[in-house]
Amino acid sequence: MRGIITFLISVLFFFLQLMLAPAISIFGAQIDFIMISVTVSAFYIKKWYAPVICGLYSGLVLDILTQAGTFINTVMYPIFAVLVFLFVYFVNEKNFVFFSLTNAALVMIKYLVLVFVLYIMRLSEHLTLMTFVFGLPSALYTLVAALGIYFAVEKLFSKPFMAEKKEEGRRYI
Repeated sequence: MRGIITFLISVLFFFLQLMLAPAISIFGAQIDFIMISVTVSAFYIKKWYAPVICGLYSGLVLDILTQAGTFINTVMYPIFAVLVFLFVYFVNEKNFVFFSLTNAALVMIKYLVLVFVLYIMRLSEHLTLMTFVFGLPSALYTLVAALGIYFAVEKLFSKPFMAEKKEEGRRYI
């Protein structure tokens, strides 16, 4: 059940990224709803492939619909999903501070990678401080949004019908 709900959350957040994020942007800083959905799936699903698939299809469709041309989101979101999943798996820490800081850090890294890729592809002549002009406010804006989203998702996943079934080992392998 968690997988289906997480998939629906990622689809909802994808549409929020396309429709709501530009409307509520503050001086060009936007909330990265896709990053939040990737982090939600990495936090609440115990299998590695759910956040990777979420990041892969969200990044691919975002690149296709926004005519980015580099398909960098298709590569970055699954990599970030694996990183968050591994960090949650090894650290085993699931609280709102870690959730929000993870989102903010990944958004900042995303902007750094985008500027670097644009420089390598010669689409930008020089590396500038524009990373911090758009990246840092977007990271802070995503951090604030992630705080509210964390509590809503935590409430949803604490419902009895969302409880994960205990696996009986590798019965069929």
